[in-house]
Amino acid sequence: MKTAMRQVNKALHDQRGSSIVIVLVTMTFIVVLASIVMYLSLVNIQMKNMDRSGKENFYDAESVMNELRARVQVLVSDAINDAYTDVLSNYNDTEDESQEKAFKTSDETQEGKFRDAFLDALYTSTVGSSQFLFDPLDGSDDIKTYYTAALKALLKDVDGVEIEGSQTVVEERDGDDVLAIKLKDVRVTYVANGYQTSVSADIRIETPSLLYKATSTVQSSLPDYAIIAEDGVETGFGKLVVTGNAYAGMIETSGNSNSLTIRQAGDFVVGGNVTIEDSSSFELEAGSSLWAENIVVGASAKANIRGDAYISNDLNLSSLGAEAYLSGRYFGYGNATEPEEDGVYAYVPDNSSSIMVNGKYTTLDLSGLKTLILAGHSFVNYSPVPGADNPFVMMGQSIAVKSDQLAYLVPENCLKTDSIYGLTNPYIYNDEGDITAALEAIATDEPIFKDSTETLADYGITDVYNDILVMRKQIGQTNIAYFCMKFPTTEDANAYFKDYFKFNKDTVQKYLSIYTDAIDMSSSTSQSLAGQGYYLDAGVLEMLDASNVPDATLEAIVEASTNLRVTLSRTDNGGGSGAASPYEYYVDIETDILAAEGGTIAYETDGVAKAIVTSGSYTITDDTPDSVHIVIAAGDVTVNRAFSGLILSGGTVHLNASITASRSDVADALLALVDPNSTDADKRYLHLNAEHITPLNVSSGNASDLGNWDMNRLVSYDNWAKNAG
Repeated sequence: MKTAMRQVNKALHDQRGSSIVIVLVTMTFIVVLASIVMYLSLVNIQMKNMDRSGKENFYDAESVMNELRARVQVLVSDAINDAYTDVLSNYNDTEDESQEKAFKTSDETQEGKFRDAFLDALYTSTVGSSQFLFDPLDGSDDIKTYYTAALKALLKDVDGVEIEGSQTVVEERDGDDVLAIKLKDVRVTYVANGYQTSVSADIRIETPSLLYKATSTVQSSLPDYAIIAEDGVETGFGKLVVTGNAYAGMIETSGNSNSLTIRQAGDFVVGGNVTIEDSSSFELEAGSSLWAENIVVGASAKANIRGDAYISNDLNLSSLGAEAYLSGRYFGYGNATEPEEDGVYAYVPDNSSSIMVNGKYTTLDLSGLKTLILAGHSFVNYSPVPGADNPFVMMGQSIAVKSDQLAYLVPENCLKTDSIYGLTNPYIYNDEGDITAALEAIATDEPIFKDSTETLADYGITDVYNDILVMRKQIGQTNIAYFCMKFPTTEDANAYFKDYFKFNKDTVQKYLSIYTDAIDMSSSTSQSLAGQGYYLDAGVLEMLDASNVPDATLEAIVEASTNLRVTLSRTDNGGGSGAASPYEYYVDIETDILAAEGGTIAYETDGVAKAIVTSGSYTITDDTPDSVHIVIAAGDVTVNRAFSGLILSGGTVHLNASITASRSDVADALLALVDPNSTDADKRYLHLNAEHITPLNVSSGNASDLGNWDMNRLVSYDNWAKNAG
């Protein structure tokens, strides 16, 4: 009995079996946990991809809605034109002898007649030659519907676009006066890449006021500008501010601690580059929009773009210590190509939008961006030998660092080094015969990457004479040739760099650390890139994959940019005026500006100086009367004290003090430029182009009336929603 009890007790104290059970249970738990983590990671990746595609689709749907609003603004502008012409042609009539208006306001004054005529013209608007936007007039006062087919017909590109709506028109009234009309529940649905997104809104059209005063009419966009400078704007010392819109052929800031800040600028338009040099800084405040070809940030300089930037070419951190901080929306909209004789398009660097880091120890902070669109690719530019053919090499990237150019040299394992002694890439050569022999020694069927089977031919490079570019450099008496890959399509270039990054990520990151301290980006940024890119996430490189760039958005931006660079209007192209810039568009450069005959004329109202005009250059100093709010000069204008108003310069504006746009002051100053000898009903202005400054699209100089004929105010959205049920 005791023996049996001992055996039982021994068995109870033997833990070997239970330990095995515990180990098995633990391992099972770990395997299950790992499976759950992997599954959640996969779901997370899929959700991010879906979210990114959804955002891209949303911005396409949003751009269609914005285009639709712009087209409706054109109809409203046409209706204003018709109403204005109708009312002014019978301005002295005391009675309305025309047929009964379908829409009457209670006021039978000219103001009331203007509103009636506007509504008549708007409600009878057609798209094309015959398609009505609204239910055609039938003699009743009620318009019950709008036509979605007509709205769709307003758009340029309707692929993937559907427009629906309640088709209900609601009139906002004050008694019998129609204050505004609403196109209720307009819904734009956009389908692309398997994703469907919709945005909906009421399109509200406000009925404009006449506000006609023959002696105080000004063109609507002009007085909102502080500067129109044909050649450009250069800054001097200190912290300078431009408040309001401006046009400049170029912008240049320089000098330690000097800065230029742009604020309250709906459109700050630069015909060429914004160049920030020598430890200076440039800031675009939130709520402002910048239009330019390039932003070039030089040595120890800083760009802080907190508004919307529309850039046709590149953001380039060009020198040591350059910094760029983007926290608004950035639209790199250029994707330039040029046709060859055989009809094949060649990709070119001009106006091919990208972000480039060429300087060492730079900072590129994109973490605050809401939207990033880059429609182009970066290019490698080698210093040319005089007389030699040195084309550019297109990279497979929309965001690139200078060290990345090494990736586009033909790999040395594709060189048949046994056929030519000393063949490397780059290659030291004696004459062109050596170049030909070296090209023939390039194998397009050899694996490029270690542990991979991809060859040059897999990326479209099959003909060494046409698909390999030879870049020649001369250092002293030594001739050096670089053999670079010329990809036939952007898809080939993108695929190549994506694979290069996968197999050479450590190499990319090693060289990257020489050029930049940070390339930061938020996961919440909506990204649309034509090429590849990358950013640092907690010190680790992450790939930004090429994605579809919304064509409708790009087309709208290109059209607006083209118009702004002449007329200062996003929607008005100038009607074939032939002007090359806003200065030429608004200033009578051929005759009137020379009236000062080398001197300076001050124009007065009731003995008070309001405007100064000179055929030479002019400097605004403390001696310039505070009452002067317009300066027109064929040459340069130097600003040595704070100025409120408008400067129109045929040369360069040199800023040594801040300047502020003032619509009311400019409207008042324009009265001094009304030609007293003119019999033109449009009241011709001295030294300005009368065809482009007319009572059409006008407001009075009264600050309380600002923007009454501003199309963005007259045509607006209510009840905006995304994917509403």
